[in-house]
Amino acid sequence: EELLQLMSDMNISPSKISFCSAIGAIVNSQEESAPQRASLILKKMEPLCTNGNALQMRPPGSTYHAIIRACAKDSSKDSALLAEGILERMQYLNHLDGIDISTYNSVISLWAKMGGYEACLKAEKWFSIVKQKYQKENISSLKPNILTFNTLINACAKSEMPGYGQIAESYMCAMAELDLRPDVVTYSSVINAYVKDSESEGSLQRAETLFATMESLYSQGDTKMRPTVVTYTTLIHALARCNSTEAVAKAEMLLDQVERTAGDEQDQFRVQSAVPNAIYNAVIGAWCREKEPDRAGALLVRMVENLHSKKMKAEPSTIMFNTVVGAYGRSKKAGVAIKVKELLRKMQKNGMKFDDETSRRLQVVFKEKDVGCIDACLPREATQYQERPTKREHKIRVNAEYTFKTELESLVSSGELSSLQKAEETLLESIEKYESDENLLKPNQVHVAIVLDGWAKHLYPQKAESLLELMEGKPWFQPDIVCYSIIIKAWVQSRSSGYVQRVENIMDRLESKRVKPDLILYSSVIDAFAKSDDKKYARKAEDLLMKMETNEDFKPNVVVYTSVISGLVKSGSIRRAETMLKKLQNVTSDLDAIPFITVIDALATSDYPDSPQRAEALLYRMENIWKTGNGGKLNLDSVTYNTVIGIWASRSNRIQGAAYRADDILRRMEINGIKPDYMTFNSVIDAWAKSKEENAPERVTELLEEMETRFANGEKDTKPDAVIYAFVIDTLVASKADWSPFTAEELLQRMEEKYKAGDETMQPDARCYTSLIDIWANSNSRFAADRIEDLLKRMDARYQMGDDSMTPDIITYTAVVRSLSRCADKSSAAKRAYELICQLERIYHNSEENPDLDRCNLILDVMFKSLTFQKDIDDAESLRKAIIQLQVT
Repeated sequence: EELLQLMSDMNISPSKISFCSAIGAIVNSQEESAPQRASLILKKMEPLCTNGNALQMRPPGSTYHAIIRACAKDSSKDSALLAEGILERMQYLNHLDGIDISTYNSVISLWAKMGGYEACLKAEKWFSIVKQKYQKENISSLKPNILTFNTLINACAKSEMPGYGQIAESYMCAMAELDLRPDVVTYSSVINAYVKDSESEGSLQRAETLFATMESLYSQGDTKMRPTVVTYTTLIHALARCNSTEAVAKAEMLLDQVERTAGDEQDQFRVQSAVPNAIYNAVIGAWCREKEPDRAGALLVRMVENLHSKKMKAEPSTIMFNTVVGAYGRSKKAGVAIKVKELLRKMQKNGMKFDDETSRRLQVVFKEKDVGCIDACLPREATQYQERPTKREHKIRVNAEYTFKTELESLVSSGELSSLQKAEETLLESIEKYESDENLLKPNQVHVAIVLDGWAKHLYPQKAESLLELMEGKPWFQPDIVCYSIIIKAWVQSRSSGYVQRVENIMDRLESKRVKPDLILYSSVIDAFAKSDDKKYARKAEDLLMKMETNEDFKPNVVVYTSVISGLVKSGSIRRAETMLKKLQNVTSDLDAIPFITVIDALATSDYPDSPQRAEALLYRMENIWKTGNGGKLNLDSVTYNTVIGIWASRSNRIQGAAYRADDILRRMEINGIKPDYMTFNSVIDAWAKSKEENAPERVTELLEEMETRFANGEKDTKPDAVIYAFVIDTLVASKADWSPFTAEELLQRMEEKYKAGDETMQPDARCYTSLIDIWANSNSRFAADRIEDLLKRMDARYQMGDDSMTPDIITYTAVVRSLSRCADKSSAAKRAYELICQLERIYHNSEENPDLDRCNLILDVMFKSLTFQKDIDDAESLRKAIIQLQVT
């Protein structure tokens, strides 16, 4: 740097190599002020490249990159601004030779290290610049890599702004656009972002879901997705801060995983002993805040055991012990002093040093306690020596256990309630004798399970649970997973009041006793939760599923996922059910149609505006799985197609193009080899009938003809009936086409012919005739009046013959009179209207139905406009008063 200044003083122009060498020397010195000094030299060099020797003096991109890289070693804001300024000058001067994505990564990394909202925006800005430059100019060296995304997501996590957890995950999802796959650092950074985004609802749950995804990928063989110590620590600390017993239990479950993982040959948890200590501190402190000192003390003891087994380098501290003792001091449970003294003895044995705070807290615990009683309750230091049983004694004991088991099975299998009671009495008697040393036979889990299963099969879950509670109180007996599974299954099968709460209570007891659940037990509990009417249990079922997903011994199957989906649907959480369905599809290829149909049925009854689109998307996924042959037991059927078509039909009057979507699904059915049936055509015709499409009349007519053709060719499930014909006629009523009345009357004629031929399903009713009369009344045809009179006579004839379904009503007469109002001969129209209203009066007189005054007035209006004689007017007014009187009375 001095030599460079000397050349300037001597009016010697430094060469490009001189400038670059000086900058390189300054940067490599790693001095604190190196980036600023190197930048000053670069600024002296840049103006020289604007003269005639531009190419000779143009700074290479590597020089810029070297200064930016030097800035990246300092996390100050000045360094970030300097690096950003250099990169901006590079872009302005277009000095991009030798620059690659690592240059941009350095600038993004500098802002990410800064933390805060402003720094995050800066990091996002540079990411957007380099991504656009890569996509527009197709410069392969500028393609964002995993480090780019990880650094950006880390900046989002440090922004500490609401909503940035979701933004961080969106960046992770965007990696797929560039053919990049998230790694363990990516997932960990997104989890950290969600954890810090505590103000957004559901952030912690999303972090847990992503963690479960990592574990799932790792368990499937992706070794690079193994959660790191940072991932565990982040999530455990977040759960421990939740002030919720459930959340702390999850944190301890993660701690259990840490303990199991520790001890591998490449143990990532031994790198820093402070890390495991911090995890234990968080969970122990959380249990103390939740007033669960027993669980906190148990963790202290586990720390000692893990330390002795050299499994974890985490040693309990005096502060930890004081925290637990303080929690015991605030507890009002019995036996606290005994527990604290036992814990004190274990910590002393481990060499823990205590302080004045320890003494103060112990005084709070032992205040007004009987120390002599405590000493008496302590376990004896020496255990009584017992001789090992001989082979003969062992054989006698085994034979006795087998004989006792056979006796219990014989009593239970008889099916008699009295025999089951006898079996329980025999078991209790054997327990009593064993405890009084009268019998060497020790009843075990198998014996207890036999009696429990008997009560379960007789649907007496209370009896079964009472027996289990009795055995739980025996210090020499430890119920196994089979016993708990039987009780839970008994409650689920009984469906008695409060059975879900009983199942939940048993699960809590099972966890407190550290009994490891199996697949059968989890499945039974999830099934119970999913069938509950209480919405909160759907979420609990989902939480249990997440636990199963992280289990090393077994994974949830399709049945379990289906139960959770059913529970979410029942609770109204359809979107969560759709998300769970996607997860199921990613987890296994052994699928069936039940979970898909469950969600589709829920969408059919929902009020979501986009229900048809979402239902069809699910159907499309089913089709793709079925076509590839990877669907396991998944089969397509007409019921599923009909449901989706029905959803479109129910919204066809509100969603433009809904009828076309229903029609398209009908054609896809046939392409996939699924024959459409009556319900299929009914729904598609209904969609067209309700729609406002101009070609609806033509399309419903075509569909009806297709049904007739299919039925004639032997497809019995496609036979049209009067309902289908009525749909078509109603669609023609709404049409303004000249041919509509003729087509509608042809359809009615066809219905009458088929009904006369003995087809009871084709009986036309008054609605069909009224609709047809309405079509003619709205038409401009010169045949309208004649056709209407003919239809009315046919209706009246059938009504007179005793067919009550053909009773003309006010709507029918209104349509007829409306056609009379356009008649040229007003006198004839008035007389005919008078006759019609007299007929209507007779109908109302003979029925309990009240006349519709608005429609009666419409008929009378035609008469008043046409009548000329006072007598006729008086007759009409008298008739109107009579009708009003009928309605009043």
